[in-house]
Amino acid sequence: MKRHNGTYAIIQYSPVPERLEFLNIGILLIVEGLGYVGVRFAKGQSRIERLFGKQSKLYLDAVKASFESRVLQDFSRNMDKEHLATFSKKRANGMRLSPFMAVAV
Repeated sequence: MKRHNGTYAIIQYSPVPERLEFLNIGILLIVEGLGYVGVRFAKGQSRIERLFGKQSKLYLDAVKASFESRVLQDFSRNMDKEHLATFSKKRANGMRLSPFMAVAV
């Protein structure tokens, strides 16, 4: 089996991003050599509610779906390192990405 170099980032959420308190809720994996972009979120929201209090499941599901759609659409067109760095600095709807890190897959 051939190894490929990939890049990953942790997906983080905060209902009040101005406070800079974020919780890890998912992962984004990009394998440029395979043209692969994948997003996975933690199931449930008990950790989010323990930290931030009661949250609307419908809202969180919509935020996750919107973020995943944006990521998949954006990265399917452009996977270069400069684009990754620029994208990771953006925040939307309380979601953000950690800095990208290298990984072998």
